[in-house]
Amino acid sequence: MIQIYNFILFSLTMILLLSCSLGVDHKEYKSKNYQISGLEGNWKNVDPDISDFAFKHSSGAFLVFNSVCKKYSVPELRALKNSLLYGVSDLKVIKEKKQKLFNRDGLVVHSMGSIDGVKVNIYSKIFNRNHCTHDIVMIAPQTRSLASLTKNFESIEKVIKFND
Repeated sequence: MIQIYNFILFSLTMILLLSCSLGVDHKEYKSKNYQISGLEGNWKNVDPDISDFAFKHSSGAFLVFNSVCKKYSVPELRALKNSLLYGVSDLKVIKEKKQKLFNRDGLVVHSMGSIDGVKVNIYSKIFNRNHCTHDIVMIAPQTRSLASLTKNFESIEKVIKFND
């Protein structure tokens, strides 16, 4: 039980540190133009800390929505992916594809690796919209059945509502 609790705390910390908000004044550069609604399954809203939104699944998986906004800033998506996955040991990118996300160029990545010795699956979607870079990250222990979680993640865009 203690190992699972430590994994959860460590994983959430890693997601927050590795996400697109790294190294910025978190309050000043966050997108205020979207909300999350209609998330299906056993997801519970948790304190997002420096992220925009964060949820924990009953399986131990975490789902984090993040943004960073700067005028005239449009970072390259692969560079953002590399920053997002920095620090994951034994990293293996299983699948990476370009995909339209909200009518913008996006990058969808499924990776596996270890965080603090715990083997994890990391699913991420990264895109730029209106001078903001958004990343959506789901991290789950490899020991869990992921079929329903990955199906939900594949269509995660339906729970995001932009105000602009």
